[in-house]
Parts: sequence; structure tokens; C-alpha cells
Amino acid sequence: MTNQPPNDNQEAAVKPDVKKARLAREHPLGIIIPGWWRNRVLFGLGAVALVSVAFSMMTMYDVKDRVPEPAIETVSEPEGAVLPEPGNDIVNEVRAYEEALPVDTIEHAPVIYPDATGPRVVVPEELIPEPFKIDAPETPPNAPPNTPNEVVVVAAATAEPALWQQNAISFDLSTIADKPMIAIVIDDMGVDIRRSGLMAALPGPLTLSYLTYARDLRAQTSRAAAFGHELMLHVPMQPESDTVDPGPEVLRTGDGAGEILRRLRWGMDQFDGYVGINNHMGSRFTGDLNGMRVVLAEIKSRGLLFLDSRTSGGSVATEAAHEFDVPYATRNVFLDHVVEEANIRNQLMETERLARKNGSVIAIGHPRDATLKMISEWLPTLEGKGFVLAPMSAIVRHNWKPTSGRNLVTSGQ
Repeated sequence: MTNQPPNDNQEAAVKPDVKKARLAREHPLGIIIPGWWRNRVLFGLGAVALVSVAFSMMTMYDVKDRVPEPAIETVSEPEGAVLPEPGNDIVNEVRAYEEALPVDTIEHAPVIYPDATGPRVVVPEELIPEPFKIDAPETPPNAPPNTPNEVVVVAAATAEPALWQQNAISFDLSTIADKPMIAIVIDDMGVDIRRSGLMAALPGPLTLSYLTYARDLRAQTSRAAAFGHELMLHVPMQPESDTVDPGPEVLRTGDGAGEILRRLRWGMDQFDGYVGINNHMGSRFTGDLNGMRVVLAEIKSRGLLFLDSRTSGGSVATEAAHEFDVPYATRNVFLDHVVEEANIRNQLMETERLARKNGSVIAIGHPRDATLKMISEWLPTLEGKGFVLAPMSAIVRHNWKPTSGRNLVTSGQ
């Protein structure tokens, strides 16, 4: 069979097929889809995909905005929360860092007597009950002696210095002349181990107050003491707000004297070498005279001092300290109640002003990044301004006058 050239009818039949082939492509399944329709389908599918993604994202953000955040008071600052420190294996639950700190500045000197001007009124010893009892229930039958409900003030009959003086770091008051003294107390130490370590590495002497429930307290405090800092014990006390958790073994106004003593003694046994205690939070507890009498009686029996953090204007700690003749002081300034560098810098300037006015001042800060930065920049400037950085014990030795001269060392040590 010979190949014949196509005739006119065959050419006419082929031309539409060629034109059709140019305008369409064959689908793998054998379906012929016009090119113009295929392009429109792809464009449509792409548009649908983009709209779906956008709608999904809008829905996700809308749902997120409608989900309420947990009602927990935590630190909200760029540097992160101090309590607890993630990864430190300290506590599993989220705990409030601090109750709202007052913005007030205490203008008077760190130690002030009841009449604020003249000498103290000395209560004759025969008028002081011994032992001192606070809300102590009747002793039940067959109860062992020295029940924890009885608060006993033990008057030391020894010529040795009180424990707060034995634990105080060396500081000769005779060398300061008339220079104003500044004590920087850092509260809430020990729980945020990293920042606490950075604070302890600053030049001193600083006074570092460690929370009773922090981990590895003996190791942490030994390291701080090796850096030349003075140690205090930071005891959790009940705040006004019931939504703030001050930590375990907190001292509460609703507990009896025995339970307050048990909790206090637990905290005081966590490490050694501190000169005294000050309150962590405590805006409610420090306003309760009966509760503070229990605390000050125990402090007196151990020969320690007390620093009132003054988290409340209604604190009666000074009154209780005078009743038991306990060495004490009150803070003047909170450095970082507002955690901003500019505010901390202003509070340091306020600290300098009060030091010049009263001769001594106590400022309290916390192991926060902004506080660390500002204090580290400020410390080298003190000597040039005529100030002396002093430990808490030096402020107390310089200002506090006991009812009797027993067991008090007044010379430099």
C-alpha cells in the first residue's frame, strides 16, 4: 500500500484537531482540559488557600484574646521573675514575688525612740513579768514542761557579747569620724540562686537577707560571708492581701503563740551566722502587737537584732522591740519598689540625702537585674562623695542604746 498525499477534505479535518491541540493539554487520566480553564483553576485554588490561612490565623488570635490569663500575682518586668527561678528546682508552683511595696520614705534616723526626742523611759525590772506569756492557754494535764505556748525571755547572764555582735562583720566605728553611714540591705536572697550569687559578688559590705525557705542556704550564705557581707534572715510574715503567697511557714496573726514560735524557730534553724531577722512582706503581721511580741521575745532570748522592713505604716515592731529591749532599726528607703533604672537611681540619691540629714540610713533592695546594675555603678562613687558603706550591725551599734549596759560591745570590733 502506497502513501497518498492527503486530499483537501482530510486537511480540513486535521486543521481543527491541530488548533484544538494547541489550545489544550492532555491530562494524565486522558481528560483534555483547555489551557485557559486550567490556569483559572490553579489561580482559584491558590486564592482559596490564602484566604483559608488568613481566616485561621484571625480565628486563632481571637480565641487567644478571649481566654483569660490566670489570676496570679507575679513579677512583670523585662528581666524576668525572681521568684522562682526557672530550672532551679525550687518550687513547682508559681508564687507571688512580693506584696506591693510602699513608696513612702521614712525621714527619721534608722533607730528612733518612742518619744523621738529625749531619753528612753526605762521600765523597772520588777515590773516586767517573768516569764512573759502571750495568749498562753492553760497547761493541759500531764503536759511536758516548756510547752511551746509559753514565750520566755531569757536574760543572758554572761559577759560575752550578744550573738548579733559575735556574728557581725568587723567594722570599726571609730574610723568613720563624722561621715554619714549607708547600709544597703538586699532582701529575698537565696531563692533566685543566679541573681543572688551576682549580688553576693558585689563589693561590700552589703547586708544580705536570705529567705528561710531557699535551698542550699548554708552553702549560699557561706559564700556570701566569704565575700565580706553581713548576713540576715528574711522571715515570711502575713501580708494584707490574701491573694499573695509569702511562702511556707509564714507567721500569721490567726495562729497562737505556740504555732508562731514553731514556724519562727524552724526558719531560724535553717542556717547560722546571721545578726538578726527582718520581715518578708508582713504588712498585716507586723501590725499585730501580740504576734510581734512573740517574735521579739524569741529574738531577745537568742541575742539577735531586728530590722523592720516597714511594709506597712501600721507596724508595731518598734513598740515591741522597746518592750523587750531588743536591738533594732527600721528601713528608710525601698530602692526598687518600681523596677526601673531611673527610679532606682533616684532612690539611691534619696538614700544619700537622708544619710547626710540623719548621719545614717538603711535602704532595702532586691536581687533584680536593674537593681544589680544600678548598685554596681553606684558603689564605687560613695567614697568620693564622703559616705561610708556600713553593715546593718554598725548602724545598730552606732544608734541603738540599750536599757542596761549588759552584754553590749560599743567599741569597734
